Amino acid sequence: MNFLKAPAYSCCRPLFKKQQWWSFLLFICGWLLCSARLSYAQEGRVRLLQSPFGLVRDSAWVVDHLNQVAISYQLKQLDSCYRYADSALEMATRQQYTAGKAATYKILGNYYAFTSNKYLAYRFCRDARVLYEAMGDTAHLVPVVMNQAVYYEQDSAHDRAVTAFRTAMALGATLKKDSVYGQVLANYDFIYRNDSTKRDSIKWAVTKAHEIARRYDDKRLLFYLAIREADHLLPTAGMAVVSRRLDSLYQEADRLGYYYLAFRASRLMMEYKSRLKAPDSIRYYEQMVTAAGKGGYNGLIMDAADKLYHYYHERHNEAAATRYGGIMLTSLRYIENIKAQGEVDYMGYFMQDQQMRQLQADFESQRQVLEGKRIERRNMIFGIVVGAIILGGIIWGIAYVVRASRRTRRHVREQEAINKEIREKNALLKTNDDFKNMMISLIAHDFRLPLANVLDVTTLLKRRTFTLEEAAALIIKAETAASNTLVVFDNILRWIRTQLSGFVYAPEPCDPTALILAAWKGLEPLAVEKRIHLVVNIPSTLRVYGHPEMLQFVHRNLLHNALKFSPGGTDITVSAKRTDGFVTITFSDQGTGMPAEVLTRLFAFNVHGAGGVQQAKGAGLALIICKDFINKMNGNIQAGNNAGGGSSFWYTLPDLVKN
Repeated sequence: MNFLKAPAYSCCRPLFKKQQWWSFLLFICGWLLCSARLSYAQEGRVRLLQSPFGLVRDSAWVVDHLNQVAISYQLKQLDSCYRYADSALEMATRQQYTAGKAATYKILGNYYAFTSNKYLAYRFCRDARVLYEAMGDTAHLVPVVMNQAVYYEQDSAHDRAVTAFRTAMALGATLKKDSVYGQVLANYDFIYRNDSTKRDSIKWAVTKAHEIARRYDDKRLLFYLAIREADHLLPTAGMAVVSRRLDSLYQEADRLGYYYLAFRASRLMMEYKSRLKAPDSIRYYEQMVTAAGKGGYNGLIMDAADKLYHYYHERHNEAAATRYGGIMLTSLRYIENIKAQGEVDYMGYFMQDQQMRQLQADFESQRQVLEGKRIERRNMIFGIVVGAIILGGIIWGIAYVVRASRRTRRHVREQEAINKEIREKNALLKTNDDFKNMMISLIAHDFRLPLANVLDVTTLLKRRTFTLEEAAALIIKAETAASNTLVVFDNILRWIRTQLSGFVYAPEPCDPTALILAAWKGLEPLAVEKRIHLVVNIPSTLRVYGHPEMLQFVHRNLLHNALKFSPGGTDITVSAKRTDGFVTITFSDQGTGMPAEVLTRLFAFNVHGAGGVQQAKGAGLALIICKDFINKMNGNIQAGNNAGGGSSFWYTLPDLVKN
């Protein structure tokens, strides 16, 4: 295989810009090729593990080899990979085998990367890193940190990607056996491909990776490097050379059963042919669908199947269009099932559900077209047979009835399709209208108090009944209120963007004391006016896992509610306690408390009542958003009346020390 030789590496940019997600999957693929080697002496054990699991007992040995089998399937049959990894995780959990759980987390992270589920890929990769760091297992930690760097780079978080990759490079260089270090060097190009100052370093890294792969006779790593280098040859070698190399890679990968590699080679050729508008580009789309289907990579089929669907539909090949429409529908259902295994933000899930319904409608429409054509041919044959027997007048009458019936059915189908489309659009408009009202109420709630403070200051300035020192103090007060308003605006704008574009929840350590004091600073003018003091009884070392901006929104609203309903001259107390790996933060006031009927629907968002959305406004809507944020951070929020008077709100989040 000529592509296993190390060709001269070119540091020039590729002629065409690649999609980052496919490059990211290719890098994961390279690591899997390098880590999936099973020696000949282990083949008998692997066959034993591939037999029904009831024949073997729980043990660390079985967990390790189940993980090896899962890795060996990851580039061949993705469903089989998940089956063995899931069994390994169950057994490792029963055995309390930490190393086995860490290895399974690493495999599942790569599995979800292949299914385009970035959230679960991040989560399992993070859990694997935590366990390996706790065990001090540097050899297995290096590829996990490398995967994190690739995830960050694919999400355009370049600074975090460089930090993680430098860590992987530093740890890999300390290992006695440098085969893992070769895997890290093979990914150097992906992290620094847009940095013109790193061209010499990229060339050195690829050359070093080749040297390590040849020293260990690692044909899989050489195979992976050959695919990466084929992507760089086009500007210097030309299309003919690249085509022969990629066709050779495709044939070899298909022969060895590495269907993802065959899929990737076909995709590269499709990108080149499509951009050059070559007439045979559609063949590579079909090869992509075939290779992905053989290996169970249903999450990667959507783009190619969509292209083939529209291609055949435009050429009135309804049978082929229906076939690829069915493949698209199967792929979407597969993605939905994968997403159901983890947490999904509701806006992303809503858009995916809308897309699935649209595809189902298109598929049903194509099926009805084919069914209509079959009915039409049957009626034509019937008319010919009847026409040979019955007189012209009867033939004319039957033909008239048939045509009228056909028009009626067509009109009914068209009307049903129109009604269905109207219902779906009405539902979407209603959802968008609810979201818009929530945005307006949120902005009104968080901006009313700061803007009122600015208005009070400007009113006093107009009266001109104060000294120069008093005027300076009022101006400083107005500046502080305006600055706080701008901070609130930035936070709300950032939250709106997360709701509209979808986001992956990535918790980090948060200092609740610092966040609460920062939130109180914007409320100090009202607190000074009412002579209300804030008492914070939280240990300075206490930290929670959460999202700082979400958490700060919750703090502002709970403090504002307590301040609004507290009588003058009283205290607002904020306390904390730890319980079973969680931290509970409580906000207590000395007001009059809340009626029982208010407590029962305090966090409920009811848009179907007689008042519509207007029933959920002001602090009520803000508390609903608070509950939504706390739920996203894996916590809980509640409220109740104090025994001695007043009310309390408290939320619970994971404790940094326990997690």
